Amino acid sequence: ELDIMQDHLMFNHLAPCCPATLASLPAPKDCLVLDRMPNMYIAGGMDDYATRTIKHTKQSCKLVTVPKLSRGIVLVNLRNMDTMLVHLPSI
Repeated sequence: ELDIMQDHLMFNHLAPCCPATLASLPAPKDCLVLDRMPNMYIAGGMDDYATRTIKHTKQSCKLVTVPKLSRGIVLVNLRNMDTMLVHLPSI
């Protein structure tokens, strides 16, 4: 999952196969094209929690996969971009 997220950033596009294999609405400008590297790229509903920091053209981006809600939540410290998984008790 982190490898795919990293590829998205290297391609400067969040859905490189859109609209060929992914349905999308027509728009005058492709809103899925990345004009610049984000500070953090988060993908939810994943199987596990994982992080990776990548550097590209003197800028870094932290990749974070967030597991399904039943497995916990991820907290993000916006000051230093640290993340941590918090397990939720069963109800």
